[in-house]
Amino acid sequence: MNRRELLQCAAILATGATVLPRGWALSGEQQTFLAAQPNYIDRHPLTFFTPLQRHAIAAMAEQVIPATDTPGATDAGVGRFIELMVADWFNDEERQLFMDGLDQVQQLAKGDFAALPLA
Repeated sequence: MNRRELLQCAAILATGATVLPRGWALSGEQQTFLAAQPNYIDRHPLTFFTPLQRHAIAAMAEQVIPATDTPGATDAGVGRFIELMVADWFNDEERQLFMDGLDQVQQLAKGDFAALPLA
């Protein structure tokens, strides 16, 4: 099993353990409405992180899910997804914890995690 397979299994287990199938049932009208909407991830500009923070997040994600014979985190848009989640879905306390952790990582990396060597 590789990292990607492990993460996929963990996500399926976590979702299956916490969500009832009936909770995901959408009416035909809801399905039509959602199908007509623009992709959520493409509707929002990237404005929450600074360019340096964005670059560090992308490097961290790529370290966890590197490009192999399949796309890595960068190719999959994981950095953009993380930025949208932090900006739009985290509450103030969660957002502050995330940003404090990101700042700590950047400090340990002497200001630029992405500039560190890969190995």
